Amino acid sequence: ASGLRFAWDFGDGSAATAYGASNATTHRYDAPGLYTVTVRVRGADGQETVYRFTQAVAGTVATGAAAPTATTSVAWEPGTSTQGARLWVVNPDNDSVTVFDGTTFARLAEVAVGKAPRTLTLLPALRQAWVANRDGASITVIDTGTRAVLRTLTLPAASQPWGIVAAPAGNRVYVSLEATSRVLQLDTAGATLATLDLPGAPRHMAVAGNGGQLLVSRFVSPPQPGEETATVLTGRNGVAAGGEVWALATAPLALQKTVVLAHSTKADSTVQGRGVPNYLGAPAIAPDGLSAWVPSKQDNIQRGRLRDGLDLNFESTVRAIDSRIAMGPLAEDAGARIDHDNASLASASVFHPSGAYLFTALETSRQIAIVDPVGRRELFRVDTGRAPQGLAVSADGRTLFVANFMDRTVGAYDLGPLVGFGQLALPVKATLAAVATEKLAAQVLRGKQFFYDARDTRLARDGYMSCATCHNDGGHDGRTWDLTGLGEGLRNTSALRGRAQQGRLHWSGNFDEVQDFEGQIRALAGGTGLMTDAQLATGTRSQPLGNAKAGVSADLDALAAYVASLDAFAASPARQADGTLTAAAVAGRTVFQNQCIACHGGSAFTQSAAGLLKDVGTLKSTSGTRLGATLAGIDIPTLRDTWATAPYLHDGSAATVEDAVRAHTKLPALSAADVASVAAFVRQIGGTEAAVTAPSTGATTARGRYVRFEALSEVRGGPWASMAEFYMLDGSGQPLARTGWKVTGYDSQEAAGEDGRAVNLLDGNAGTIWHTTWSSGNAPYPHWIVIDTGATRDFAGFRYQPRAGGLNGTIDGYRLYVSTDGVNWGQPVRQGNLSALGAAELTKSVMFGG
Repeated sequence: ASGLRFAWDFGDGSAATAYGASNATTHRYDAPGLYTVTVRVRGADGQETVYRFTQAVAGTVATGAAAPTATTSVAWEPGTSTQGARLWVVNPDNDSVTVFDGTTFARLAEVAVGKAPRTLTLLPALRQAWVANRDGASITVIDTGTRAVLRTLTLPAASQPWGIVAAPAGNRVYVSLEATSRVLQLDTAGATLATLDLPGAPRHMAVAGNGGQLLVSRFVSPPQPGEETATVLTGRNGVAAGGEVWALATAPLALQKTVVLAHSTKADSTVQGRGVPNYLGAPAIAPDGLSAWVPSKQDNIQRGRLRDGLDLNFESTVRAIDSRIAMGPLAEDAGARIDHDNASLASASVFHPSGAYLFTALETSRQIAIVDPVGRRELFRVDTGRAPQGLAVSADGRTLFVANFMDRTVGAYDLGPLVGFGQLALPVKATLAAVATEKLAAQVLRGKQFFYDARDTRLARDGYMSCATCHNDGGHDGRTWDLTGLGEGLRNTSALRGRAQQGRLHWSGNFDEVQDFEGQIRALAGGTGLMTDAQLATGTRSQPLGNAKAGVSADLDALAAYVASLDAFAASPARQADGTLTAAAVAGRTVFQNQCIACHGGSAFTQSAAGLLKDVGTLKSTSGTRLGATLAGIDIPTLRDTWATAPYLHDGSAATVEDAVRAHTKLPALSAADVASVAAFVRQIGGTEAAVTAPSTGATTARGRYVRFEALSEVRGGPWASMAEFYMLDGSGQPLARTGWKVTGYDSQEAAGEDGRAVNLLDGNAGTIWHTTWSSGNAPYPHWIVIDTGATRDFAGFRYQPRAGGLNGTIDGYRLYVSTDGVNWGQPVRQGNLSALGAAELTKSVMFGG
């Protein structure tokens, strides 16, 4: 139209222009950033129209400089003169990677790789894709032209390679071995050039554009000062604590500095909160090399009824964040941290090639946040599929690709409106199906989709908390939470992988089915639930341990089916290269067999399935309650994943396995040498160690005169032992006559508060009992009695008759010895758990050859 006049405001504080006849203008900005430009258009009639757009002003990037690289599950391969561009994506549950045509988005191939691939990297000059296979402990090398597997590089057994990234120059490849806390530097032939051990488990990495620096994220942040107590500190002795990113020099490979991402002290509100960065993703290094952004979650472990009087809730427990590292000083720019509201986990970040925009995947809320990295602010969001975990941008900066892990898709988003016209929009160009044939059963896949999701309002409120928020990949988050407001106490997050047969759930055994999480979905995550209110209100179903919830909601059952599918433990990387125990662990296995199997025997390395709670001396005032009532003991945890699940005990108070063993103060103390050897064995159990059972004497009878019976634990976890009658059995399982038998020793007996004398167990009267002392204090385990049978004879078994009318002191774990002189006892003739033989109130008979 004629007669139009234009006035410009460039959004940088400079004066707006006067109205002029030209619809074009130029302006020089003094600093990089995103500026809102306002154009006012006035017609001849005086009518005025206003148009606004975002102008991106990029920082300086050296001409020809290589772009930084980072670990990722989706990668763009630029086209060449002989081959078009390609897009690659990892399929972790399908043991494959998929390659798409970069122009038509047609799926070209799904290539089988090793077990449980996690990340991939491209070496364009060699036309190769390298894939890190976590459970396969290998790297698959693929020809990107033919999509054929060229070779498989074998890595140390059970090392769990997670991250893999090539240097920008393509001359080096870095691999993170999460299980062994090690980083490898490889050449392009796969030979190891250098290794570096780190003080924690590495997962994601990024390489600076010049190849001289490697940033490595510690995925699970270390225990924070005081985290095992009611007072969590943000530092110690003036040194800040928090998440950790290791800065490594690459030539030679060496640790330069540990960059701490500080514990936030911002007041909890609907848009921000306190917390420690955790589950750190791959650092996204800016194209100009001056900064790096680290996506993660932020765990508010200072909150809780015990710790600060405020209950955990859906929006102030875990929040999604991006943290900025200044690459010069290698320090966090704490004031730049971005809190992504209404989300609990930022899983990946990637820069636009210009450096003007940062894209961050928000896994739980199914969104991508578009960030202004200069202004340190989130601009807007776009929706994605379920569990976005990987991001890539095409070389021309015109397309953003998002790997939606739980939808098995890749979303392609048009960046043209944003980078070309300053419009805050990312239209969807295509959604690409990555998997041809799904390996997971339909119900398990459905349940896993629920596990990773918080966008479904039945599961969570406002997109915050999913199950995977604290149990990524079925693991744990290393945190000790204050669950006092939920009727519990301080609780260390348990791993789920391998624990499908654990028995009851949680440290207090307060759930007896996975479906009991329906209550936690509602009470903590703020969801409306996967079953109807009417279904939940039926009978005692609303209570944990109440009427069964299984079979009521197909979706809740699907969630349980996924958790039940986590039925395999990983092998321990602490074993020797051939998979056998070390010498120290072999010695520890013998000690374990004689001292520990009452609670941790069998193939499960736990007696949890019996539903018994034990107090081995680890309960404290901060341990709280069980379902709001007295906490008498702790559910016995399996030891198969001990190597991977520090810190230990229900409150995370044991930093090492040795600390955990020594914390069993109500059990017989081990020597320092035995503690060390048992700890070595426990660290090497993993998923491959055979069941540990009582040592066999090789005979069905034991010959001697004296019998020593030791009580190692009580069925309810109490500190006492009691017994109505005790018999030794002959070869036919009948009691031997007890004429002339007498009790010659015991650790304690109650004679003041009741008639609990040891002689009562031989008096033939089931109404009288032996009971260890209680009125003047409790004696420590093991409780024991010694009986002189009067003559040397053959014993084929024993019979234990518990007290009637109650379970106080009813014995569970036991050991029995036979001696000819009452002094030299040797190894136990039999040991185990009486609870495994039937209900606690029943008389138990044990045959030595049975």
